[in-house]
Parts: sequence; C-alpha cells; structure tokens
Amino acid sequence: MGTKAIAVVGLAAVLLGGVAQADVQASAADGIIIQIKAEVALDRDDAWARLLNISARWNASHTYCGDARAMNLDAKAGGCWCDLWSGGEVEHGRVVMVRPEEAIRPWGRCRRWASWAR
Repeated sequence: MGTKAIAVVGLAAVLLGGVAQADVQASAADGIIIQIKAEVALDRDDAWARLLNISARWNASHTYCGDARAMNLDAKAGGCWCDLWSGGEVEHGRVVMVRPEEAIRPWGRCRRWASWAR
C-alpha cells in the first residue's frame, strides 16, 4: 500500500446517512481501503450535491481552523480536499477519481501532519 497511502474512503454513506454497508477492501500497517455503499431517498442531482457539501457534516474539531465551514472538496481529478480560510490553507487529501453523480475517491492521510514554523 505504501507509506503515503493511508486511506481511500467512499464517503457517500457517511455524508448522506441512511443504512450503509461497509467493506474493507484492503488493509496494511500503513493504511486501509474501505468501500461504503448506501441507498438514499434523494434524486441523483441532490445526492451528488449533498455528498460534495462536506462542510455541512464535517466535525469542526477535525479542521485546522476550528470551523467546519472551511472544509472544501473540489470534485475533479487532482482536486483539493482542504481546509480553506482567510488565515491559511491545509490539504487533507486529493481527489483521485470522479464519476459525476456516481462516485468520488479522495486520497489522503488520516492523521495531522507535523507543523513547522520559524
């Protein structure tokens, strides 16, 4: 899996709620790959919009700035899964695959990186 490959998570069930089925696809000492599937009572457009609006369900304590509204998920290959606020930016991960209104695959670390300052 490699030391940089910490997690690839299908976020749909976590973000959209409802009954979900989660399967561990692979695991190693340095990471895990989980696939999560769920059915929701929304049309495809609304479900996709809700999935991409991660700040609406993000826990503020899991941000660097302390404000969940700063969370952003840019739904394109190479897009940033980031904390974006007036005082700075932090990348939590990158989007590595998108099939609009069907699937999105972010890739990133599950722990905070060390901070360095002068």
